[in-house]
Amino acid sequence: MSGEVAGRRWLRPELQNMASYGSAATSPGSYLGPTYKLSSNESPYPPSQAVVEAVAGAARVSNRYPDMFGDDLAGLLAQVHGLDRDRVAVAGGSLVLLQQAIQAVASPGDEVLFAWRSYEAYPIIVQVARCQGVTVPLSEHRVDIDQLAEHVTPATRIVIVCSPNNPTSTDISSKGLEAFLEALPTTCLVILDEAYREFSTGESVPDGLGLQERFDNLLVLRTFSKAHNLAGARIGWCAGDPQIVRALRAVALPFTLSRLASAAAAAAIAEGPSSVSSRVASIITERERLVARLQETGLEVPTSETNFVWLPLGTRSDSFAAHCAELGVSVRCFSGEGVRVSVGTPSADDLVIEAGERFASQR
Repeated sequence: MSGEVAGRRWLRPELQNMASYGSAATSPGSYLGPTYKLSSNESPYPPSQAVVEAVAGAARVSNRYPDMFGDDLAGLLAQVHGLDRDRVAVAGGSLVLLQQAIQAVASPGDEVLFAWRSYEAYPIIVQVARCQGVTVPLSEHRVDIDQLAEHVTPATRIVIVCSPNNPTSTDISSKGLEAFLEALPTTCLVILDEAYREFSTGESVPDGLGLQERFDNLLVLRTFSKAHNLAGARIGWCAGDPQIVRALRAVALPFTLSRLASAAAAAAIAEGPSSVSSRVASIITERERLVARLQETGLEVPTSETNFVWLPLGTRSDSFAAHCAELGVSVRCFSGEGVRVSVGTPSADDLVIEAGERFASQR
């Protein structure tokens, strides 16, 4: 009996053929010039020297366990955002908190509702939890909050709303979200994933942190990965009703947030909101340039509220990704649907624009 076949005897049946999370980025392959990674929505810039020094200092005592549940960082976040301390939890990434929320709220067989396409980790986490994932199509690349409402059933325990949405870069309106929350049964938890909230410039963008104080069935996820340039540190946090936060702690593994990550987050917070705003503004400026130039080539590019852009190319997605790879740029290709391109440095984005021009000339 082969090792692969023997191993399947130990797996839960529903996991044997489950798709795993992966970057699925195009590779520059044998390209000999400078290469750029624009496939993972990372910041193209490193953290500040103050953050680096804080991490180095924490490393000197990394022989000691960190704070078990990141209470010090949670308290700091609560203070900075004007929240009650018992409304905030932290973990090694916002995805960890999402997993904890599903474990704490949903039982096997319960429905977890979300739009699709959205963040590809959602169906994996739902399936691992033995819940029933129910998806609702996007409308013009946007989460259709009205359609989500129509698909809520007595079996729906959780609704995940990604806004701005990954990978399509669009957001929902505050008015729409509030109406949805007001109509939803209070037995159903809404998880609002706001990983890209800082990059959103729309006038009607929801204020998740403010709404969670009005709706006790709303849990808001945030991250240090994007606007704070700390994707590699793995730091996520959430705000919600104290009862939900206590439930997250009840199912959480201890010590998921390292000393180094906590130090990085604290140092990033200490730099103040103006530092974050400055970094975000530079990304937004470059994003708008990238969108405008790609649109000039004739490509459809929805208005982006994130640090990436979405090209709904359908069956031509692989071809565009190949053009990028030929120029040394890796992008995230969703075959048959579209291509997601992270906003990079001007040099990197110039190559994406060149790829767009080459692609358009061959249509």
